Amino acid sequence: MVHLNQESKSPQSTSNLVRQLKNTSLFKNLKDSELLVILGCSNSIIYDAQENIFFEQDKPDGFYLVLSGRLQMYVYRKNVGQPKKILGELTVGQHFGEIGLIDGEPRSASIEVLTESELLFLPTVKFIAMIQFHPLIAQAIVDNLIDLVLRLPNYKIKSENTRALLEKRLIKPDLESMQALCMAIRQNNKSAALT
Repeated sequence: MVHLNQESKSPQSTSNLVRQLKNTSLFKNLKDSELLVILGCSNSIIYDAQENIFFEQDKPDGFYLVLSGRLQMYVYRKNVGQPKKILGELTVGQHFGEIGLIDGEPRSASIEVLTESELLFLPTVKFIAMIQFHPLIAQAIVDNLIDLVLRLPNYKIKSENTRALLEKRLIKPDLESMQALCMAIRQNNKSAALT
């Protein structure tokens, strides 16, 4: 059973939550004051063991940060009767849902709760409003996505002009640019999954 923490925030200290957000790839270069804005848009949710947070191909609803517990990421195999393919476990400090948060594409994997878990949840609708009203947050997120794209092992940037724009951080800090960067990350992930 899902329990929305009745407190406005997790029982964890605000400074600990800020530190955990700062350790995520999406929010790593944000100032503490900007991370506090994100915390203000987020909720703490407690999930029981054996619950699924979402399934592969579900519509994305937001970003999740593991505050306590253990979760499992998996996909179903294409052939009927084969067991699900375990992609990995998620534990304290790890996060998921950041690409779907931005690009709105269906979930690429399922997430199951292995032990009771508390998650910090940033809903998509609040994220979109936040980046519209906080341009410094939007810029930092675009810069973090650019860093991810430039380090992708299986993704080739075809245009030298595009590479120069990325390297010089000349990408507009808006949702459309974030979505284009996420498309490159998804293409890389699909390519990596096929190997």
